[in-house]
Amino acid sequence: PSAVETYLVELVNRGRLNPAAEAARYSIALNDTVPTSSQISSGAKQPVAIHPRLVMAAAYHSADMMARDYYAHQTKGTEIQPWNRCTTAGYTDYNDEIIAYRAQKASMALDQAAADYQYYLMFVNTGSTSRADRVSLMKDTHAEVGAGLAFGDFATGGYSYPYAVTATVDFGRGRGGIYACGVIYDDKDADGFYDVGEGLPNAVVTIVETGKQYRAWASGAYTVPLPQTYRSYTLRLSFEDSKLTLDRTVTVTSSNIKCDFLRADMKTTGTATPFSSHLALTISDDHLSAGNVTTMKATVSGTLPELCELVLAIDIGGTIYFLPDGGSFIAPYEESITNGTWTFLSLAVNSSLAASMKGQTVYVYGGVMTDGGVLLSQLLMYPVIFE
Repeated sequence: PSAVETYLVELVNRGRLNPAAEAARYSIALNDTVPTSSQISSGAKQPVAIHPRLVMAAAYHSADMMARDYYAHQTKGTEIQPWNRCTTAGYTDYNDEIIAYRAQKASMALDQAAADYQYYLMFVNTGSTSRADRVSLMKDTHAEVGAGLAFGDFATGGYSYPYAVTATVDFGRGRGGIYACGVIYDDKDADGFYDVGEGLPNAVVTIVETGKQYRAWASGAYTVPLPQTYRSYTLRLSFEDSKLTLDRTVTVTSSNIKCDFLRADMKTTGTATPFSSHLALTISDDHLSAGNVTTMKATVSGTLPELCELVLAIDIGGTIYFLPDGGSFIAPYEESITNGTWTFLSLAVNSSLAASMKGQTVYVYGGVMTDGGVLLSQLLMYPVIFE
Protein backbone atom coordinates (compact mmCIF):
# COMPACT_ATOMS: atom_id res chain seq x y z
CA PRO A 1 0.00 0.00 0.00
CA SER A 2 1.03 3.59 -0.58
CA ALA A 3 1.48 6.01 2.32
CA VAL A 4 -1.96 7.51 1.60
CA GLU A 5 -3.57 4.05 1.55
CA THR A 6 -1.77 3.14 4.76
CA TYR A 7 -3.09 6.33 6.33
CA LEU A 8 -6.63 5.38 5.28
CA VAL A 9 -6.23 2.00 6.99
CA GLU A 10 -4.95 3.77 10.11
CA LEU A 11 -8.12 5.86 10.14
CA VAL A 12 -10.20 2.68 9.86
CA ASN A 13 -8.35 1.15 12.81
CA ARG A 14 -8.61 4.34 14.84
CA GLY A 15 -12.37 4.14 14.51
CA ARG A 16 -12.51 0.42 15.22
CA LEU A 17 -10.46 0.71 18.40
CA ASN A 18 -12.76 3.37 19.87
CA PRO A 19 -16.07 3.72 17.96
CA ALA A 20 -17.64 6.15 20.45
CA ALA A 21 -14.68 8.52 20.33
CA GLU A 22 -14.71 8.36 16.54
CA ALA A 23 -18.36 9.39 16.43
CA ALA A 24 -17.64 12.26 18.86
CA ARG A 25 -14.76 13.39 16.62
CA TYR A 26 -17.28 13.99 13.84
CA SER A 27 -19.96 15.38 16.19
CA ILE A 28 -22.44 12.61 15.47
CA ALA A 29 -24.12 9.89 17.51
CA LEU A 30 -22.61 6.47 16.86
CA ASN A 31 -26.01 4.95 16.10
CA ASP A 32 -27.90 8.07 14.96
CA THR A 33 -30.11 6.46 12.30
CA VAL A 34 -28.64 2.95 12.38
CA PRO A 35 -31.41 0.31 12.43
CA THR A 36 -31.89 -1.54 15.69
CA SER A 37 -30.77 -4.77 14.09
CA SER A 38 -27.42 -3.21 13.06
CA GLN A 39 -26.54 -1.17 16.14
CA ILE A 40 -22.82 -0.63 16.70
CA SER A 41 -21.45 -1.38 20.15
CA SER A 42 -19.08 1.17 21.67
CA GLY A 43 -16.55 -1.52 22.55
CA ALA A 44 -13.24 -1.86 20.74
CA LYS A 45 -13.14 -4.01 17.61
CA GLN A 46 -10.02 -5.92 16.62
CA PRO A 47 -7.64 -3.99 14.36
CA VAL A 48 -7.60 -5.09 10.75
CA ALA A 49 -4.28 -6.25 9.28
CA ILE A 50 -3.27 -5.29 5.77
CA HIS A 51 -3.38 -8.22 3.36
CA PRO A 52 -1.64 -7.64 0.01
CA ARG A 53 -4.21 -9.60 -2.00
CA LEU A 54 -6.98 -7.38 -0.65
CA VAL A 55 -4.81 -4.34 -1.43
CA MET A 56 -4.56 -5.52 -5.03
CA ALA A 57 -8.29 -6.17 -5.34
CA ALA A 58 -9.16 -2.76 -3.86
CA ALA A 59 -6.57 -0.87 -5.90
CA TYR A 60 -7.72 -2.43 -9.14
CA HIS A 61 -11.36 -1.57 -8.50
CA SER A 62 -10.60 2.05 -7.62
CA ALA A 63 -8.48 2.34 -10.77
CA ASP A 64 -11.20 0.72 -12.89
CA MET A 65 -13.90 3.08 -11.57
CA MET A 66 -11.66 6.05 -12.31
CA ALA A 67 -10.66 4.83 -15.77
CA ARG A 68 -14.20 3.99 -16.88
CA ASP A 69 -16.18 6.71 -15.08
CA TYR A 70 -18.49 4.73 -12.83
CA TYR A 71 -19.20 4.33 -9.15
CA ALA A 72 -20.50 0.91 -8.13
CA HIS A 73 -19.51 -2.28 -6.36
CA GLN A 74 -20.26 -4.32 -9.46
CA THR A 75 -17.60 -4.04 -12.15
CA LYS A 76 -19.01 -2.02 -15.03
CA GLY A 77 -20.39 -4.04 -17.92
CA THR A 78 -20.00 -7.36 -16.12
CA GLU A 79 -21.59 -9.50 -13.43
CA ILE A 80 -18.40 -9.32 -11.36
CA GLN A 81 -19.02 -8.52 -7.68
CA PRO A 82 -16.53 -7.59 -4.93
CA TRP A 83 -16.15 -11.17 -3.75
CA ASN A 84 -15.37 -12.25 -7.31
CA ARG A 85 -12.59 -9.67 -7.57
CA CYS A 86 -11.10 -10.79 -4.27
CA THR A 87 -11.26 -14.43 -5.31
CA THR A 88 -9.57 -13.55 -8.60
CA ALA A 89 -6.85 -11.86 -6.57
CA GLY A 90 -6.36 -15.11 -4.68
CA TYR A 91 -8.25 -14.12 -1.52
CA THR A 92 -11.11 -16.46 -0.60
CA ASP A 93 -12.33 -15.11 2.74
CA TYR A 94 -14.04 -11.90 1.59
CA ASN A 95 -16.30 -10.19 4.13
CA ASP A 96 -17.40 -6.79 2.81
CA GLU A 97 -16.50 -3.77 0.67
CA ILE A 98 -16.89 -0.01 1.04
CA ILE A 99 -16.42 2.48 -1.78
CA ALA A 100 -16.41 6.28 -1.90
CA TYR A 101 -15.50 9.01 -4.37
CA ARG A 102 -15.12 12.74 -4.72
CA ALA A 103 -15.03 14.64 -8.01
CA GLN A 104 -14.59 18.39 -8.39
CA LYS A 105 -13.33 21.14 -10.69
CA ALA A 106 -11.22 22.82 -8.02
CA SER A 107 -7.67 21.53 -7.75
CA MET A 108 -6.88 18.73 -5.29
CA ALA A 109 -4.30 15.98 -4.98
CA LEU A 110 -4.13 12.36 -3.88
CA ASP A 111 -2.83 13.23 -0.44
CA GLN A 112 -3.66 12.91 3.24
CA ALA A 113 -6.50 15.42 2.98
CA ALA A 114 -8.05 13.34 0.20
CA ALA A 115 -7.88 10.20 2.37
CA ASP A 116 -9.40 12.12 5.29
CA TYR A 117 -12.38 13.07 3.14
CA GLN A 118 -12.87 9.55 1.76
CA TYR A 119 -12.91 8.19 5.29
CA TYR A 120 -15.32 10.93 6.35
CA LEU A 121 -17.69 9.83 3.58
CA MET A 122 -17.46 6.24 4.78
CA PHE A 123 -17.84 6.81 8.50
CA VAL A 124 -20.31 9.70 8.66
CA ASN A 125 -22.11 8.11 5.71
CA THR A 126 -24.76 10.80 5.21
CA GLY A 127 -25.76 9.23 1.89
CA SER A 128 -27.31 6.24 3.66
CA THR A 129 -29.97 6.53 6.35
CA SER A 130 -29.04 3.06 7.58
CA ARG A 131 -25.36 4.14 7.77
CA ALA A 132 -24.43 0.88 6.03
CA ASP A 133 -20.80 1.91 5.47
CA ARG A 134 -20.33 2.91 9.09
CA VAL A 135 -21.82 -0.39 10.22
CA SER A 136 -19.49 -2.23 7.88
CA LEU A 137 -16.43 -0.38 9.15
CA MET A 138 -17.26 -1.63 12.64
CA LYS A 139 -18.02 -5.28 11.90
CA ASP A 140 -16.57 -7.58 14.54
CA THR A 141 -15.85 -10.22 11.91
CA HIS A 142 -13.36 -8.08 9.95
CA ALA A 143 -9.74 -9.19 10.46
CA GLU A 144 -7.92 -8.28 7.23
CA VAL A 145 -8.10 -5.26 4.96
CA GLY A 146 -6.89 -3.76 1.71
CA ALA A 147 -7.37 -0.12 0.70
CA GLY A 148 -6.96 1.26 -2.79
CA LEU A 149 -7.13 4.87 -3.99
CA ALA A 150 -7.07 6.24 -7.54
CA PHE A 151 -6.72 9.81 -8.81
CA GLY A 152 -7.60 11.41 -12.14
CA ASP A 153 -10.41 12.99 -14.12
CA PHE A 154 -13.91 11.62 -13.72
CA ALA A 155 -17.12 12.06 -15.72
CA THR A 156 -20.53 11.69 -14.12
CA GLY A 157 -24.02 13.09 -14.66
CA GLY A 158 -23.01 14.62 -17.97
CA TYR A 159 -20.19 16.64 -16.43
CA SER A 160 -16.44 16.11 -16.48
CA TYR A 161 -14.35 16.80 -13.40
CA PRO A 162 -10.56 17.15 -13.77
CA TYR A 163 -9.85 16.26 -10.15
CA ALA A 164 -11.30 13.12 -8.61
CA VAL A 165 -10.47 10.40 -6.10
CA THR A 166 -12.04 6.95 -5.94
CA ALA A 167 -11.57 4.76 -2.88
CA THR A 168 -12.18 1.07 -2.22
CA VAL A 169 -11.73 -0.74 1.09
CA ASP A 170 -12.07 -4.53 1.00
CA PHE A 171 -12.37 -6.54 4.22
CA GLY A 172 -11.73 -10.21 4.94
CA ARG A 173 -12.48 -12.53 7.83
CA GLY A 174 -8.89 -13.70 8.16
CA ARG A 175 -9.56 -17.19 9.41
CA GLY A 176 -5.92 -18.05 8.75
CA GLY A 177 -4.61 -16.83 12.11
CA ILE A 178 -3.77 -13.88 14.34
CA TYR A 179 -1.64 -10.92 13.26
CA ALA A 180 0.44 -8.24 14.87
CA CYS A 181 0.00 -5.18 12.69
CA GLY A 182 0.55 -1.46 12.71
CA VAL A 183 2.90 1.23 11.47
CA ILE A 184 6.56 2.11 11.90
CA TYR A 185 6.91 5.87 11.88
CA ASP A 186 8.50 9.09 13.06
CA ASP A 187 5.78 11.20 14.71
CA LYS A 188 7.20 14.48 13.46
CA ASP A 189 4.19 16.59 14.45
CA ALA A 190 3.80 14.85 17.85
CA ASP A 191 0.10 14.21 17.33
CA GLY A 192 0.31 10.55 18.33
CA PHE A 193 -0.91 9.36 14.93
CA TYR A 194 0.66 8.20 11.67
CA ASP A 195 0.67 10.82 8.93
CA VAL A 196 1.64 10.62 5.27
CA GLY A 197 5.38 11.20 5.06
CA GLU A 198 6.13 9.86 8.54
CA GLY A 199 6.54 6.18 7.66
CA LEU A 200 10.04 4.73 8.01
CA PRO A 201 11.12 2.53 5.07
CA ASN A 202 13.52 -0.44 4.91
CA ALA A 203 12.20 -1.91 8.15
CA VAL A 204 12.35 -5.58 9.11
CA VAL A 205 10.27 -7.12 11.91
CA THR A 206 11.63 -10.34 13.40
CA ILE A 207 9.82 -12.69 15.77
CA VAL A 208 12.67 -13.34 18.20
CA GLU A 209 11.36 -16.70 19.39
CA THR A 210 11.16 -18.17 15.87
CA GLY A 211 13.74 -16.09 14.01
CA LYS A 212 11.29 -15.43 11.18
CA GLN A 213 11.66 -12.09 9.42
CA TYR A 214 8.97 -10.00 7.80
CA ARG A 215 9.60 -6.94 5.67
CA ALA A 216 7.45 -3.88 6.28
CA TRP A 217 6.08 -1.89 3.37
CA ALA A 218 7.88 1.28 2.29
CA SER A 219 4.97 3.26 3.79
CA GLY A 220 5.89 1.93 7.25
CA ALA A 221 2.94 -0.47 7.50
CA TYR A 222 3.58 -4.07 8.50
CA THR A 223 1.70 -7.33 9.05
CA VAL A 224 3.22 -10.25 10.97
CA PRO A 225 1.41 -13.59 11.46
CA LEU A 226 1.78 -14.80 15.04
CA PRO A 227 2.27 -18.52 15.76
CA GLN A 228 -0.03 -20.02 18.35
CA THR A 229 2.78 -21.94 20.06
CA TYR A 230 3.45 -19.44 22.86
CA ARG A 231 1.36 -16.92 24.71
CA SER A 232 3.67 -13.98 24.04
CA TYR A 233 6.32 -13.02 21.50
CA THR A 234 9.00 -10.37 21.17
CA LEU A 235 8.85 -8.39 17.94
CA ARG A 236 12.27 -6.94 17.13
CA LEU A 237 12.34 -4.00 14.76
CA SER A 238 15.48 -3.37 12.75
CA PHE A 239 16.39 -1.67 9.51
CA GLU A 240 18.36 -2.69 6.46
CA ASP A 241 20.12 0.68 6.32
CA SER A 242 20.56 1.83 9.93
CA LYS A 243 21.32 0.65 13.48
CA LEU A 244 17.97 1.69 14.90
CA THR A 245 16.21 -1.04 16.84
CA LEU A 246 13.26 -1.55 19.17
CA ASP A 247 11.72 -4.59 20.89
CA ARG A 248 8.01 -4.84 21.60
CA THR A 249 6.28 -7.70 23.41
CA VAL A 250 2.87 -8.84 22.21
CA THR A 251 0.52 -11.23 23.95
CA VAL A 252 -1.38 -13.64 21.74
CA THR A 253 -5.15 -13.66 22.20
CA SER A 254 -8.00 -14.50 19.85
CA SER A 255 -7.75 -11.15 18.04
CA ASN A 256 -5.24 -9.18 16.01
CA ILE A 257 -2.88 -6.93 17.96
CA LYS A 258 -2.14 -3.31 17.05
CA CYS A 259 1.53 -2.67 17.79
CA ASP A 260 3.11 0.51 16.44
CA PHE A 261 6.84 1.31 16.47
CA LEU A 262 7.69 5.00 17.03
CA ARG A 263 11.02 6.57 16.13
CA ALA A 264 11.22 8.31 19.51
CA ASP A 265 11.32 4.93 21.28
CA MET A 266 14.05 3.42 19.10
CA LYS A 267 17.68 3.01 20.13
CA THR A 268 20.82 2.99 18.00
CA THR A 269 22.35 -0.04 19.70
CA GLY A 270 21.43 -2.50 16.96
CA THR A 271 23.05 -3.39 13.66
CA ALA A 272 21.79 -3.06 10.14
CA THR A 273 19.77 -6.19 9.30
CA PRO A 274 19.87 -7.38 5.70
CA PHE A 275 16.59 -9.07 4.87
CA SER A 276 17.19 -12.78 4.42
CA SER A 277 15.07 -12.83 1.26
CA HIS A 278 16.01 -9.60 -0.42
CA LEU A 279 13.86 -9.92 -3.50
CA ALA A 280 13.94 -7.71 -6.55
CA LEU A 281 11.31 -7.99 -9.26
CA THR A 282 12.31 -7.01 -12.77
CA ILE A 283 10.59 -7.36 -16.11
CA SER A 284 12.84 -7.96 -19.08
CA ASP A 285 10.72 -6.54 -21.90
CA ASP A 286 8.36 -3.58 -21.84
CA HIS A 287 6.63 -4.34 -25.16
CA LEU A 288 4.05 -6.97 -26.07
CA SER A 289 3.35 -8.21 -29.59
CA ALA A 290 0.47 -10.19 -31.06
CA GLY A 291 0.49 -13.94 -30.86
CA ASN A 292 2.45 -16.28 -28.66
CA VAL A 293 5.85 -15.60 -30.21
CA THR A 294 6.86 -12.72 -27.97
CA THR A 295 6.67 -13.29 -24.24
CA MET A 296 7.62 -11.19 -21.28
CA LYS A 297 9.86 -12.57 -18.58
CA ALA A 298 9.48 -11.64 -14.93
CA THR A 299 12.42 -12.62 -12.76
CA VAL A 300 12.67 -12.63 -9.00
CA SER A 301 16.20 -13.01 -7.70
CA GLY A 302 17.40 -13.53 -4.18
CA THR A 303 17.13 -16.16 -1.46
CA LEU A 304 13.60 -17.51 -1.63
CA PRO A 305 11.94 -18.73 1.57
CA GLU A 306 9.76 -21.80 1.68
CA LEU A 307 6.15 -21.60 0.56
CA CYS A 308 6.26 -18.39 -1.39
CA GLU A 309 4.77 -17.45 -4.72
CA LEU A 310 5.22 -14.85 -7.40
CA VAL A 311 2.05 -12.89 -8.00
CA LEU A 312 1.65 -11.23 -11.37
CA ALA A 313 -1.31 -9.39 -12.79
CA ILE A 314 -1.86 -7.44 -15.98
CA ASP A 315 -4.34 -4.63 -16.48
CA ILE A 316 -5.67 -4.71 -20.05
CA GLY A 317 -8.31 -2.16 -20.91
CA GLY A 318 -9.47 -1.88 -17.32
CA THR A 319 -9.75 -5.65 -16.84
CA ILE A 320 -7.32 -7.31 -14.45
CA TYR A 321 -5.94 -10.75 -15.22
CA PHE A 322 -4.12 -12.50 -12.43
CA LEU A 323 -1.54 -14.95 -13.66
CA PRO A 324 -1.73 -17.75 -14.38
CA ASP A 325 -4.96 -16.73 -16.04
CA GLY A 326 -6.06 -19.81 -17.92
CA GLY A 327 -8.33 -17.71 -20.12
CA SER A 328 -8.13 -16.94 -23.81
CA PHE A 329 -6.37 -13.60 -23.49
CA ILE A 330 -3.14 -14.70 -21.85
CA ALA A 331 -1.09 -17.74 -22.75
CA PRO A 332 -0.55 -20.50 -20.17
CA TYR A 333 2.46 -19.83 -18.02
CA GLU A 334 5.65 -21.74 -17.45
CA GLU A 335 7.99 -21.46 -14.52
CA SER A 336 11.54 -22.41 -13.83
CA ILE A 337 13.75 -22.07 -10.78
CA THR A 338 17.51 -22.00 -11.37
CA ASN A 339 20.18 -20.98 -8.87
CA GLY A 340 17.86 -18.87 -6.77
CA THR A 341 16.26 -17.15 -9.76
CA TRP A 342 12.55 -17.70 -10.24
CA THR A 343 11.37 -17.01 -13.77
CA PHE A 344 7.81 -16.94 -15.08
CA LEU A 345 7.18 -16.79 -18.81
CA SER A 346 3.58 -16.07 -19.65
CA LEU A 347 2.57 -12.68 -20.93
CA ALA A 348 1.96 -13.44 -24.59
CA VAL A 349 -1.52 -12.32 -25.65
CA ASN A 350 -3.73 -13.23 -28.58
CA SER A 351 -3.70 -11.31 -31.86
CA SER A 352 -7.17 -9.77 -31.68
CA LEU A 353 -6.59 -8.36 -28.22
CA ALA A 354 -3.18 -7.00 -29.18
CA ALA A 355 -4.66 -5.36 -32.28
CA SER A 356 -7.39 -3.65 -30.28
CA MET A 357 -4.84 -2.35 -27.78
CA LYS A 358 -2.16 -1.31 -30.29
CA GLY A 359 -0.24 1.76 -29.16
CA GLN A 360 -1.80 1.73 -25.70
CA THR A 361 -0.02 1.31 -22.39
CA VAL A 362 -1.10 -1.38 -19.97
CA TYR A 363 0.27 -2.15 -16.53
CA VAL A 364 1.83 -5.26 -15.12
CA TYR A 365 1.78 -5.63 -11.35
CA GLY A 366 4.04 -8.01 -9.49
CA GLY A 367 5.11 -9.02 -6.02
CA VAL A 368 6.25 -12.03 -4.03
CA MET A 369 4.33 -13.26 -1.02
CA THR A 370 4.17 -16.22 1.29
CA ASP A 371 1.29 -18.65 1.25
CA GLY A 372 -0.09 -16.74 4.24
CA GLY A 373 -0.33 -13.55 2.19
CA VAL A 374 2.64 -11.70 3.67
CA LEU A 375 4.34 -9.58 1.04
CA LEU A 376 8.07 -10.23 0.77
CA SER A 377 8.88 -7.74 -1.96
CA GLN A 378 7.34 -4.40 -2.72
CA LEU A 379 4.35 -4.57 -5.05
CA LEU A 380 5.70 -3.09 -8.28
CA MET A 381 3.91 -1.71 -11.31
CA TYR A 382 5.40 -1.62 -14.79
CA PRO A 383 3.99 0.20 -17.85
CA VAL A 384 3.93 -2.01 -20.94
CA ILE A 385 3.20 -0.93 -24.52
CA PHE A 386 1.29 -2.99 -27.06
CA GLU A 387 3.02 -2.91 -30.45
